[in-house]
Amino acid sequence: MVHKEKYKVEYLLEKVSKAILWKSVSTADGLQDWFADQVSNIDDDFVFTWKGHSEHATRLSCRDGVSIRFHWLHEPADTFFEFKIQELELTGDVSLTITDFADKGDVEDAVLLWNTQIDELRRVTGM
Repeated sequence: MVHKEKYKVEYLLEKVSKAILWKSVSTADGLQDWFADQVSNIDDDFVFTWKGHSEHATRLSCRDGVSIRFHWLHEPADTFFEFKIQELELTGDVSLTITDFADKGDVEDAVLLWNTQIDELRRVTGM
């Protein structure tokens, strides 16, 4: 079995409403706007689709307005991906921290993919 490496990336998002950002990372409609071509969910079960290929995930935890954690069903049980929102007191800016897992040696590529996704998030939310 391939060992997964945990990593975090943080994005400073200026002039964004925490409520809009939360909707973008925690709802099927919000995730569909920037993360996947199509997202559907029933309760804690989510289906993400890209170019006709679907991946299933379970929502493991959710702290309203603060963080949401998902687990890809095809990945090892101890892995997850998480979106965490924090407001920076000094500036009022918002940061989005993503925690994820990648195969050893693939972290750099995974971060580049997140950078592309966050660029899309910025575009669709007008940041």
